[in-house]
Amino acid sequence: MARDRRYAVPRVEQPPYSLFARGIERDVLAVCARHGIGVLVWGPLNSGWLAGRYRGGAVPAGSRGERWAARSGRGWSSDREPVQRKVELVETLAGLAADAGLSLVQMALAFSIEHPAVTSAILGPRTMSQLDDQLTAVGVRLDPALLDRLDALVAPGTNIDHDADAGWVPPWIADPAERAAAGWGLAERGRRHGC
Repeated sequence: MARDRRYAVPRVEQPPYSLFARGIERDVLAVCARHGIGVLVWGPLNSGWLAGRYRGGAVPAGSRGERWAARSGRGWSSDREPVQRKVELVETLAGLAADAGLSLVQMALAFSIEHPAVTSAILGPRTMSQLDDQLTAVGVRLDPALLDRLDALVAPGTNIDHDADAGWVPPWIADPAERAAAGWGLAERGRRHGC
């Protein structure tokens, strides 16, 4: 449509990004900034974790956690170390937010757009109450001291739970058998990339 109307064609990357899913800080954000590509992040509340939805490890009835656990268990089993880490971190983060005069939601959403390479964040409220809560983050900025404390809790460039938070992983990358079935071995990979 943009080409048909002779508009500039949008160039946008859409990765997951939150205080718990910071993997894109390793490379994606720098590459996008260098090449003028917009970054529209999703999951800034990490499926409700950073809204305090699963405080104390509880999985409320009707929550995304309950639906995902019933489907696959991916990311929601309380005996998984990354889930235990999130439970602990949410309490610490809620305290940091309160000390800064913010709600956990405000701090998490402000964090997701604080990086200069991030253009915008996709919100995912399911109710008007959640939307109202999330809209209170408009205009919130995090001071450098708070950002340093957040970095100390969750190191830049890391994902707390890579299996659950990294976003879509193509099967030919995630599963060596898929790569072999697709005929995409090392020699083929080199040819495809001009090596």
